[in-house]
Amino acid sequence: MTIGRILYATDFSPASLAAWPYALELARVFKAELVILHVVPPLTAPPEGFFTRDVFSRYWEAAREEAEGELSKLLTQAEREDIKVRSRVDKGRPADQILLAAAEEQAGLVVVGTAGRTGFRRVLLGSVADEVVRLAPCPVLTVGPGGGA
Repeated sequence: MTIGRILYATDFSPASLAAWPYALELARVFKAELVILHVVPPLTAPPEGFFTRDVFSRYWEAAREEAEGELSKLLTQAEREDIKVRSRVDKGRPADQILLAAAEEQAGLVVVGTAGRTGFRRVLLGSVADEVVRLAPCPVLTVGPGGGA
């Protein structure tokens, strides 16, 4: 089995960062390119006319800049380990954007963390990881909050 490209999706939460060592190690073992993805979720719009278009634009720019700062730490770590790596910041619904990026990047594997929700919270809030597992065009590795794959 060969994997040429791994997509690691992160929101920088402890749950998603628990998957980072797995993405790094798999990229090293398979000599795969590692693409780190952060998705900026849409700003929920209040009643029409409440925010100007400028507010949405500033939200996106601020979120992108913050994400790029966090991504630079991960990029540096991967580069120190001689892993071919790059990042992207997309905006939209996280599950949709992860699935789109997996297809666009022709990923051989997607690595995501799971929050570990169960019961009513899982039913109520859903799970990005669940949706990605069901719909991804390639295998998906999910890593629980304790680092268990």
